[in-house]
Amino acid sequence: MSLPRIYSIEGNIGSGKTTIIENLQKTFENNPRVIFIREPVDIWQTIKDTDGETILSKFYKDPAKYAFTFQVMAYSTRLSMLREVIRQNPNCETIICERSLDADKHIFEKMLYNDGMIDEVSHQIYQRFYGEFQDEFQLAGIVYIDADAVVCKSRIEKRARVGEETVALDYLEKCQQYHESWLSNKELNAPVLKIKTNEDVTYDLTCPNDKGLVWMMQIVEFLSLSYQNNLSPVESLDEACGRQIERFEEFYNPNI
Repeated sequence: MSLPRIYSIEGNIGSGKTTIIENLQKTFENNPRVIFIREPVDIWQTIKDTDGETILSKFYKDPAKYAFTFQVMAYSTRLSMLREVIRQNPNCETIICERSLDADKHIFEKMLYNDGMIDEVSHQIYQRFYGEFQDEFQLAGIVYIDADAVVCKSRIEKRARVGEETVALDYLEKCQQYHESWLSNKELNAPVLKIKTNEDVTYDLTCPNDKGLVWMMQIVEFLSLSYQNNLSPVESLDEACGRQIERFEEFYNPNI
């Protein structure tokens, strides 16, 4: 059985990944061949100590102590969700996930190791763990949701998500640097679409000039071209959107 094509939505904490995924999910809500996997934060929030403090909160407060534990947990939960989704959806052709197994390794574990938060022995264990599964779920494409660290910090403060109270600006700046380093690496096998998301938008899909709609169309264009292994430079949106939407629907709309 051939595996579905896997695309990831990557980006810093507070960059706008979740909002974009929510709007993409609405676009394909009636199509069983396109499955979305959200970052398993809800699972992470269930892992608590006897005082009720979550592993996410503990990691942000004391990364030196909990870095390796958190990274193993993050990787294993992503891996488990991918396998479960594929098992439960045998006719699925495309999976779009919020962050990837590769991001865990090339951004977060790497950053923590370089900062001395993960020691050498733990790093080698993680590398072996990752190596066991690295060929199982290769990415067909990456959408990079890029917002400046100061913008991400402001959004984090506004949404006030439990466990993120201690996320510092310098940590977000470092995350952004590691994203850029990974996604600009010439050895990266997957094509990358970069979208700058500093603006706060409404995602009004009825308004052709809405910036959120523009971003959505860019993603659809990217997925469509990637699906055909025809990643030519993106045309102007006015020229490309209608043609690419029609082409994408030919692949994914069961009713066409």
